[in-house]
Amino acid sequence: MWVVDMEKKLDGAEPPATVQKWPKHCVFRIPPRFRAARGNVFKPQAVALGPFHHREPDLAPMEEHKRRAVWHLLRCAGMALGELAAAVEGVARDLEDAYAGLGGKWRAGEENQGRFLEMMVADG
Repeated sequence: MWVVDMEKKLDGAEPPATVQKWPKHCVFRIPPRFRAARGNVFKPQAVALGPFHHREPDLAPMEEHKRRAVWHLLRCAGMALGELAAAVEGVARDLEDAYAGLGGKWRAGEENQGRFLEMMVADG
Protein backbone atom coordinates (compact mmCIF):
# COMPACT_ATOMS: atom_id res chain seq x y z
CA MET A 1 0.00 0.00 0.00
CA TRP A 2 1.29 3.47 -0.87
CA VAL A 3 0.75 4.80 2.68
CA VAL A 4 3.18 2.27 4.14
CA ASP A 5 5.76 3.06 1.46
CA MET A 6 5.45 6.79 2.07
CA GLU A 7 5.72 6.35 5.86
CA LYS A 8 8.99 4.46 5.39
CA LYS A 9 10.34 7.25 3.20
CA LEU A 10 9.25 9.94 5.65
CA ASP A 11 10.70 8.13 8.66
CA GLY A 12 14.17 8.21 7.15
CA ALA A 13 13.95 11.69 5.68
CA GLU A 14 15.64 14.76 7.09
CA PRO A 15 13.31 17.68 7.75
CA PRO A 16 13.59 20.41 5.13
CA ALA A 17 16.01 23.20 5.97
CA THR A 18 13.15 25.69 6.12
CA VAL A 19 11.43 23.69 8.85
CA GLN A 20 14.61 23.69 10.92
CA LYS A 21 14.80 27.46 10.62
CA TRP A 22 11.21 28.16 11.66
CA PRO A 23 11.20 30.40 14.70
CA LYS A 24 9.57 29.50 17.97
CA HIS A 25 6.76 31.97 17.36
CA CYS A 26 3.25 30.60 17.67
CA VAL A 27 1.31 33.74 18.66
CA PHE A 28 1.07 36.40 15.98
CA ARG A 29 -0.56 39.77 15.49
CA ILE A 30 -3.21 39.83 12.82
CA PRO A 31 -1.78 41.80 9.87
CA PRO A 32 -3.35 45.28 9.52
CA ARG A 33 -4.67 44.41 6.08
CA PHE A 34 -6.82 41.60 7.52
CA ARG A 35 -7.93 43.67 10.51
CA ALA A 36 -9.05 46.49 8.22
CA ALA A 37 -11.00 44.13 5.99
CA ARG A 38 -12.74 42.34 8.85
CA GLY A 39 -13.47 45.18 11.26
CA ASN A 40 -13.30 44.28 14.94
CA VAL A 41 -13.65 40.54 14.43
CA PHE A 42 -10.06 39.97 15.66
CA LYS A 43 -10.29 42.35 18.64
CA PRO A 44 -11.06 40.76 22.01
CA GLN A 45 -14.57 41.63 23.15
CA ALA A 46 -14.46 40.54 26.80
CA VAL A 47 -11.00 39.76 28.13
CA ALA A 48 -7.39 40.44 27.15
CA LEU A 49 -5.04 37.47 27.39
CA GLY A 50 -1.40 38.15 26.68
CA PRO A 51 0.53 41.27 25.77
CA PHE A 52 -1.11 42.29 22.50
CA HIS A 53 -4.28 43.65 24.11
CA HIS A 54 -3.08 44.07 27.68
CA ARG A 55 -4.65 46.97 29.57
CA GLU A 56 -6.98 48.07 26.81
CA PRO A 57 -9.55 50.28 28.56
CA ASP A 58 -12.65 48.50 27.26
CA LEU A 59 -11.33 45.17 28.58
CA ALA A 60 -10.37 46.50 32.03
CA PRO A 61 -13.49 45.22 33.86
CA MET A 62 -12.20 41.64 33.50
CA GLU A 63 -8.92 42.36 35.31
CA GLU A 64 -10.57 41.84 38.70
CA HIS A 65 -11.93 38.47 37.53
CA LYS A 66 -8.46 37.45 36.34
CA ARG A 67 -7.02 38.24 39.79
CA ARG A 68 -9.79 36.19 41.36
CA ALA A 69 -8.97 33.30 39.02
CA VAL A 70 -5.31 33.42 40.12
CA TRP A 71 -6.42 33.36 43.75
CA HIS A 72 -8.60 30.28 43.09
CA LEU A 73 -5.80 28.57 41.17
CA LEU A 74 -3.37 29.08 44.04
CA ARG A 75 -5.92 27.91 46.58
CA CYS A 76 -6.84 24.77 44.63
CA ALA A 77 -3.22 23.95 43.84
CA GLY A 78 -2.13 24.59 47.42
CA MET A 79 0.73 26.80 46.36
CA ALA A 80 1.95 30.28 47.13
CA LEU A 81 2.08 33.07 44.56
CA GLY A 82 5.88 33.01 44.81
CA GLU A 83 5.93 29.35 43.75
CA LEU A 84 3.75 30.06 40.73
CA ALA A 85 5.84 33.10 39.83
CA ALA A 86 9.04 31.02 40.06
CA ALA A 87 7.55 28.34 37.81
CA VAL A 88 6.52 30.90 35.21
CA GLU A 89 9.90 32.60 35.48
CA GLY A 90 11.52 29.27 34.63
CA VAL A 91 9.83 29.28 31.22
CA ALA A 92 9.71 33.06 30.70
CA ARG A 93 12.15 33.07 27.79
CA ASP A 94 10.10 30.40 25.98
CA LEU A 95 6.92 32.39 26.61
CA GLU A 96 8.52 35.58 25.27
CA ASP A 97 9.81 33.74 22.22
CA ALA A 98 6.32 32.41 21.47
CA TYR A 99 5.10 35.93 20.62
CA ALA A 100 6.02 37.25 17.19
CA GLY A 101 6.59 41.00 17.33
CA LEU A 102 6.67 41.23 21.11
CA GLY A 103 7.59 44.81 21.88
CA GLY A 104 10.60 45.83 23.93
CA LYS A 105 8.39 46.88 26.83
CA TRP A 106 7.63 43.20 27.41
CA ARG A 107 11.11 41.75 26.91
CA ALA A 108 13.06 40.75 29.99
CA GLY A 109 15.43 43.40 31.19
CA GLU A 110 16.19 45.55 34.17
CA GLU A 111 13.58 48.16 33.27
CA ASN A 112 10.83 45.60 32.61
CA GLN A 113 11.71 43.16 35.38
CA GLY A 114 8.62 41.23 36.28
CA ARG A 115 6.15 43.04 34.01
CA PHE A 116 5.85 40.16 31.54
CA LEU A 117 5.80 37.57 34.34
CA GLU A 118 3.05 39.41 36.20
CA MET A 119 0.96 39.55 33.05
CA MET A 120 1.54 35.86 32.31
CA VAL A 121 0.55 34.85 35.84
CA ALA A 122 -2.59 37.00 35.70
CA ASP A 123 -3.56 35.97 32.18
CA GLY A 124 -2.29 32.42 32.11
